[in-house]
Amino acid sequence: MNNFQYFEKIEIPIIQRDYVLGRDDAKEIRKKFLNDLFNALENNEVFHLDFVYGQYNNGTFIPIDGQQRLTTLFLLYWYFARKENKNYKVDFKYRTRKSAEEFCEFLWEVKDIDFSQDKISSQLKNHKKFIPFWEFDPTVESMLIVLDEIHKRGKYKEYFDKLEKITFSIFELDIMDKQAEELYRKMNSRGKVLTELENFKTIYEQIAYKEGIWKYKQIAEKFEKNWSNFFWKYKDENYLIDNPFMNLIRFITEMRSYENGKNYEDVNIYSFNYLREFYKSKDNFSLLEECLDNLKRIESVSKYIEGKFIFFGKNERINLFVEVLRNYDNMTNTNKILAYLMIKAVLKITDIEKDLNRVLDLLRISRNDLHRQRTLKRGKIEYTLTIENKDIPQLIKGYMPLIKNIKDKDPYEKLLEITPRTESLKHEKEKAELIIKHGVKQEIHQLEDFKYLKGDLRIFLSNKCNFIKDKAERMKFINKKFISLFNNPDNLICRALLAIGDYSIWLGTVCRGDKYFFGQKGYWEIFFTYKARQIKVSGDKEEFEKRAELYSQFFSKLQNKSLQEIIDEKLHNYENRNKDWIYYFLKYPIILSNLNDKNLKNVFGWVQAWEENANLNTGFIEKLEKETQITSYHINVILLALLNELLDNLDEFQDLSKYLHNDNNCSTYLVYKDKKIEISSDKIIVDGKEIPLYENKDAVDKAKVLLTSSIDL
Repeated sequence: MNNFQYFEKIEIPIIQRDYVLGRDDAKEIRKKFLNDLFNALENNEVFHLDFVYGQYNNGTFIPIDGQQRLTTLFLLYWYFARKENKNYKVDFKYRTRKSAEEFCEFLWEVKDIDFSQDKISSQLKNHKKFIPFWEFDPTVESMLIVLDEIHKRGKYKEYFDKLEKITFSIFELDIMDKQAEELYRKMNSRGKVLTELENFKTIYEQIAYKEGIWKYKQIAEKFEKNWSNFFWKYKDENYLIDNPFMNLIRFITEMRSYENGKNYEDVNIYSFNYLREFYKSKDNFSLLEECLDNLKRIESVSKYIEGKFIFFGKNERINLFVEVLRNYDNMTNTNKILAYLMIKAVLKITDIEKDLNRVLDLLRISRNDLHRQRTLKRGKIEYTLTIENKDIPQLIKGYMPLIKNIKDKDPYEKLLEITPRTESLKHEKEKAELIIKHGVKQEIHQLEDFKYLKGDLRIFLSNKCNFIKDKAERMKFINKKFISLFNNPDNLICRALLAIGDYSIWLGTVCRGDKYFFGQKGYWEIFFTYKARQIKVSGDKEEFEKRAELYSQFFSKLQNKSLQEIIDEKLHNYENRNKDWIYYFLKYPIILSNLNDKNLKNVFGWVQAWEENANLNTGFIEKLEKETQITSYHINVILLALLNELLDNLDEFQDLSKYLHNDNNCSTYLVYKDKKIEISSDKIIVDGKEIPLYENKDAVDKAKVLLTSSIDL
């Protein structure tokens, strides 16, 4: 066992909380603890205070757990040493705040205390060396209260020689600084008074003190009043503001670190050591202070943006500032970047009402670019965003020039002055030129916000999509026609596009063949924004340009034709010509329609297309339930078309399996009213009679005539 005289030097580290025994909410704890101590001293009994955890550093004991007990013992030893004129002094330092450290030094300097008076605190505060702003320090305030309580009990006592009977055990820890921080948080998690916000306030105020007492007092007052008052509307279920407050601090710390060029691996926003070093930088310190000084402005702008701006995620409407405060740990990297850009822009502008559109333009440009940080994985029909933490520094660096003079210059104007670092930002510059020089801002913004484009207009601005030469006029026409296009049924859109050419996207392989997607409600984005691989399209031209040429032809026809007229025109061209798979897709809408309650997508497998002598006009074209496999529900498209023609409406059938069969040779056939209708690679066979699929007569129509003349439907 040890007592307080065992120590020569004690240092309360910066990660510790304030000394709290003097607080109003600790009155009962303070009363009981001091009564227990004085009862033991009165009865000359040993009073053991359990374990004190800590580590030694060059002879100085640094407590990790036990700060409150050790501080109380320090005050007891100081009181009785001074009262009884004992030659005793311990080097006791408080690193939590400069004021607390100075106050502890001041106590040993005071010699002329009149212990006959009722209060010690008033004498200390009236001492010529006492600095008034120390009273703003919660630790100093608490120490003064506890000293008065000690004086009430010890005014007529001489207990210094008995203090050695107050003992404790030392559990020495051999750990590094970061481990000490983590252990400290865990060991103090049982205490309701300790918060990370209080720890951060200590760090921030201590840094402010280096600039002067005036700065320390200013920051302390802001924490206690304006800043804290703002966060009450965001209090958590425990009526605490610590989480939203610390979320904002960590957010600013993280994003500013990236802006400064820090790598993700070097940023540790949960380490108080990192926070302390980070905010020693005057620029970093000032950014956070400015942010906290402008909380209401940021809040107001964020709310305005929520109602005016489309986000490309699960939620189209997001309050970025509220996301930071309440959901910071779960924010996407995209939204983190957008939130940081918003805050930086708000701090730059002076007239919110005048400059709000500039902030919106900044976020739009950045949003568009961020959404293009993506990949289309093999077999998938929607994008996967690929922004990782390691990418954030470079992304932020690319957007900073747009913010620099935002109060004087719109980001679109700024874009025209800089050389974009990526092809994606070059596209934003291309649109900026059209917006500024040709006045098509509204049209471009409407297209950008549309769910199947999401900021990517490259294919329509391609020189290959030249059905209208003037790009500004082209944007006006596309805006008028493109968005409304998707009010039509999928099968009509698909067939009209297919009438121009094979626009499908290759998804991979299936059953010794290939798999293609033709588009479907909710999944059109990849067709108009992605350089898709198309195995079925031959030639050396880049696929992106092929797609742009195809769309150019499509929109050219759409200038004076309806979708159905485009389809009918193509079908007319098939008269007296051999048919192919495109003909059947165009002629029979059921092939590209949703089928019954089966969740069939417009994904098709050209099964066995790799077999010898096979080609894309094989009869084994299967409509698949999923884009990733053929082992689930699927149906041959020719049989599907024929069955629909025979029965007029497939909706009456709940289970198509009773009509469909497979034999050992993988051919698919239909049994209906004892008639076997078989599909082979190039023909329909009805009770042994062969009807070629790819000659100049419609095989489905011929099979229907044959069947309706021989069976009673």
